[in-house]
Amino acid sequence: MVTVLIPTMVGDDHALAVSITLEAWGHRAIRLFTADYPGRSTSTLSFAETGSYACRIRTGFDTIADCDIDVVWHRRVTRPRIPEQNVHPEDMWLAQGQAHSLFESQWLTAYERARWVNPRNGWWRSSSKALQLREAVRAGLAIPRTLMSNDLGEVTDFVRENPQGVVFKLFSPAAWRDDDGISVAEARLIHLTDIPSASAIRLCPAIYQSRVEKASDVRIIIMGDHAVAFSLASSDINDGIIDHRHKPMDSERAHVFEADKRVIDGCKRLMRALDIVFGAFDFAMNREGELIFLEVNEAGQFLYIDRLCPESNLLAAFSEFLLDPTEQFRPKNKRPSSSYEALRSSPEFSEQLCQDGLDHVADYPAWRKAS
Repeated sequence: MVTVLIPTMVGDDHALAVSITLEAWGHRAIRLFTADYPGRSTSTLSFAETGSYACRIRTGFDTIADCDIDVVWHRRVTRPRIPEQNVHPEDMWLAQGQAHSLFESQWLTAYERARWVNPRNGWWRSSSKALQLREAVRAGLAIPRTLMSNDLGEVTDFVRENPQGVVFKLFSPAAWRDDDGISVAEARLIHLTDIPSASAIRLCPAIYQSRVEKASDVRIIIMGDHAVAFSLASSDINDGIIDHRHKPMDSERAHVFEADKRVIDGCKRLMRALDIVFGAFDFAMNREGELIFLEVNEAGQFLYIDRLCPESNLLAAFSEFLLDPTEQFRPKNKRPSSSYEALRSSPEFSEQLCQDGLDHVADYPAWRKAS
């Protein structure tokens, strides 16, 4: 039996679907809701004079010892959430700092004998968009012309040099909660008339990329040596929204295809440079059929591909990958498993997601309350 630790958050259907699949195969999957710390869970690190070391996490449901963990899937690690009602406002900075220090220490030192998806160095390196682009070119992948800046003159010149429009996006996800729900900051197409004031540019550095005239959006999922390429025919962008993940998807525009081996090999070289064994790669396919690299997410979504193209069988493949997370992995498909669509359509799946919201702190790292 393999024990897999899955740091996650409320609403994460990927973590739930994978944990159900692993347990159906006779393994143990522990979903750790990291936003519960420190209000609803505790973390302890102990060091002996002899050099022995231990980490223990206690939640309302489990006691987790790092020596019991075989694999860590670094899925969704949210920052510590301090219960505001228990801390004086003037002491909040201290409580947050202390909680964050122990939290980070745990992830840097614990689970040393476990195999990680992805390795700790990998999720740190792959979080840099600049490093991704630099290494992508070195790996032989094509990229769009890109500017990362908070300089109004540089931004203005870049947009002026790209009259077809420039894609604006943030370095990291951001969302706001208000009475109407959730507002998400999305990648958008901008022109000269959309550039804000100098102070707004200066205080919010961002990424600006030349627009690619897309025939389709492409996501390539790579786990070890196994790759699945998914294409979604581009829809109308008159609304200014560029990212296909924030638009309605339908199976008529989606299909799995065999990507050029040179592109797959380039992706694998990039993964080695970033020190990751799993990656969700986003490309834009231009009108000439060339794939232009946009980014790789080391914990990216993939089950929507199973929903649109069941033949991809990514739920079973990834669950199997967690049992053998190596660069040489290829799925054997010998284990029976439910499809993602069958799981998500079951009342038990929906009920568990709802129960998670009752049992755990619902928090997301980039959410802010709109003023």
